[in-house]
Amino acid sequence: MYLDKITQGVPMLDQSAATHSGELAVGCSEAAGQIERATDQMQRQISDLAELDEVASALELDQRQIAEAADEARMLSAQAYDRLDKGTERVNAAVVEFRAIISLISRLGVHVTNFATVMEQVQQVTKGIETIARTTNMLALNATIEAARAGEAGKTFAVVASEVKKLAQNSSSAAEEIRTAVSKLVEEAAGLVTEIQSGVDQSSKAEERLETVTAVLAETTRLVSQLDESGERVAQASVEVHAKGQAVRGALDTVIGSVRDNAVLLEATRGNVLHMEATSNKLFNAVISAGVSPRDTEIVELAARARDELVGLTEAAIARGELTLAQLFDTDYRLVPGTNPELYRTGLSDWADSHWRPLFDRLRTTHASVIMCSAADMNGFLPTHVTEHSRAPIGELAHDTRYCRNGRILLDEIDKQAKASQAPYFMSVYRQEGDGTNYVVVRNVYSPVIIQGRRWGDFEVAYQIKA
Repeated sequence: MYLDKITQGVPMLDQSAATHSGELAVGCSEAAGQIERATDQMQRQISDLAELDEVASALELDQRQIAEAADEARMLSAQAYDRLDKGTERVNAAVVEFRAIISLISRLGVHVTNFATVMEQVQQVTKGIETIARTTNMLALNATIEAARAGEAGKTFAVVASEVKKLAQNSSSAAEEIRTAVSKLVEEAAGLVTEIQSGVDQSSKAEERLETVTAVLAETTRLVSQLDESGERVAQASVEVHAKGQAVRGALDTVIGSVRDNAVLLEATRGNVLHMEATSNKLFNAVISAGVSPRDTEIVELAARARDELVGLTEAAIARGELTLAQLFDTDYRLVPGTNPELYRTGLSDWADSHWRPLFDRLRTTHASVIMCSAADMNGFLPTHVTEHSRAPIGELAHDTRYCRNGRILLDEIDKQAKASQAPYFMSVYRQEGDGTNYVVVRNVYSPVIIQGRRWGDFEVAYQIKA
């Protein structure tokens, strides 16, 4: 068999040692992965808690400002209540004074109305005087006629009749003047009465409006009083909320400190577990190298045969001129734009897709334990991969991490140890990357790929031993 030469002269170990060493390596790798995931989650929690602390600080500041604003609003409402109360008193006093003015105007209207009545009575008297004047004038005229008839004897009577006539004329003229003057007074009084009545009506309406204003002011005063009471309660509640916010922030600071301490402890534990993982891998490699685990040995031989086939394909292509050594060992990794995780291409990529990938696909289905197979150069560059994991990127991180592995550069500590090894093969247990969050713990065999005397990298087969 392939391992006979390798294990010749090596003391045979109990097969259970291989089983236990494999289980130990798998367990350490799983523990390291779990701790790494817990560490990542804790770091995210610390980040979230830090953001929450900033929010709590901002909330505390807002609460303090709210408390100050509520206190200021309470003071302003108290001042507004005081001013409204005084304003209400002044408006009430104005209403009282306005009512007195309305009463005075009303009494004036009554007096003017009475004056108009008196003027009408004067007009009636004037009409009587005019009637008397006309009658007197007629008597004077008759007396004059009779005096003229009497001749000399009636001269004296004629003089009296003449004077009576003058008196009648004067009385008629005076009555006319009085009537004209009284008519004007009556018209002015009527106009004044109309204006006074209009003023009384408008004053009554104004009084109603003032009463409405008074009622509105009273209601506003009541509402401001309630607002003042509410502001007092809001101010007290704001102070209590601010105090509770401070308490919450204090508790949050304590939690953040505790989580950070646990993160430090977990990181230290992770370092110890990683060290145990490396040690268990060394033990696993040594035990498998001793050839005491037939199932692992079977995969080692399968990987060696596939590696030899890959080397044969490559050297034949070089011999035919299809591939040059410069293309094979090209380390000018050219970034594929817009890829995340980043993918690269070299002069080997196209040829490897056409010739190495079919080998990988076939080997993957050859054995039930095989999970993955690939080849990586000395820098961890994967020029191609199995078809399932060589899909075109779609720009979605989880998908591209899981299915776009051709062109990735993956070189962790285990890979470095394998590439530094000069042994015919190198065994390890590692966490195979899935979608960037989830992973699968697998056993892995590295078989050195040496082409024309120069080591290109390693052929890798990842597998799981079913219980």
